[in-house]
Amino acid sequence: MNPNQEQINNTEKTLDTYAQTTGLRFEPQIEAKFLAHYDLQFRSHITISMYIGISIFILSGSLDLILMNERLSEVWAIRYPTFLPLLLMLTVATYPEALKNRQQILASLMVISIGVAIILIIDLTEGSVRQIYFSGLFLTQMAGLTAMRMLFRYALLTTASIALMLGLYLVLKSTETTRIILADLYLFAGMAFFSLMSNYFLERAYRLSYLKQEIIAQKHQILLQTNQQLKELSLKDGLTGVSNRRAFDAALSNEWRRACRQGNSISLLLFDIDYFKRFNDTYGHQSGDDCLRRVAVELALFANRPGDCAARYGGEEFVLLLPEATKEDALKIAEASLTAVEQLNIAHTSSSVAQHVTVSAGLATMSPAPHQESKELLASADKALYRAKNTGRNQCITD
Repeated sequence: MNPNQEQINNTEKTLDTYAQTTGLRFEPQIEAKFLAHYDLQFRSHITISMYIGISIFILSGSLDLILMNERLSEVWAIRYPTFLPLLLMLTVATYPEALKNRQQILASLMVISIGVAIILIIDLTEGSVRQIYFSGLFLTQMAGLTAMRMLFRYALLTTASIALMLGLYLVLKSTETTRIILADLYLFAGMAFFSLMSNYFLERAYRLSYLKQEIIAQKHQILLQTNQQLKELSLKDGLTGVSNRRAFDAALSNEWRRACRQGNSISLLLFDIDYFKRFNDTYGHQSGDDCLRRVAVELALFANRPGDCAARYGGEEFVLLLPEATKEDALKIAEASLTAVEQLNIAHTSSSVAQHVTVSAGLATMSPAPHQESKELLASADKALYRAKNTGRNQCITD
């Protein structure tokens, strides 16, 4: 099975399993990818939310000015010199690369810090003013968890921490009656429950969406790979595995234009297997196909520079495109190619040249001008090949 298809199957299985459960965790490998994705997705969002939280915390001082005339200095001592620097440090800590994956913790600490600051301010209030600050505590807990897009585990940690601090204050320091204390705890618990449920369902929905997006992305990747494979196959000769005529035509067109622009030479070798029809008649088409494959592989070894192209031109003909190669360089390659094919030692008893397979080659070299066309290079190589075949074969003739 294709590894990518197997990955899709695993993700789909995870999606089906997750949709039928109430949990908030994937298997370790997918969970790690999800957390990295979530962190990257909401990194800037969390930082911006923290700055907004600081702004609201600062501006809430105007409420203190209205409500806390007598104890304003104490309230502002809590708000500004004590907690504001802490909030700023937590926000700035989201920037270093080493702490990029700790933003959820930093956001949680910020909401807890604001909650503690409000509880300390509540300790300085009484009556209706006290209820106003209690409302601020409730809003901090609810808005903080939602605005920061906290994962449920961090939302639960944040809520539990604020609840613990509030409980300790109400039990140990509050001068209110037991009835009022229980009412405060009841209200906080109700607000906390609904805000936590909101976080829970938001995270569930986001996790399901993530899995679906992963499946779409994985299928898209398979589609791209399949298209690339099909493209490569469309440029390969099905029998020999070297480039086909279509790929050669494209390569020749590109290299011809480049040679025109840069004023470079371009060489072309056109090969033909000597007496190949006799070979097929003697040994059969299956052996003929094997011969074509072996010769193609051997000739392709000489296309070892960027831009070089070895291709099956048609039937028993092959081409070797050599950009920026002089006639002397190309002739050396041609002679080495002919020797390499001979050294394959493929028996050919019906050949009039040798007792083994040989090839003839025509070489053409040009420094193309803008008004010339690449077919002129092909025509020259074809004429040279014709002469090579008519003057003894197993040789290379130049144009």
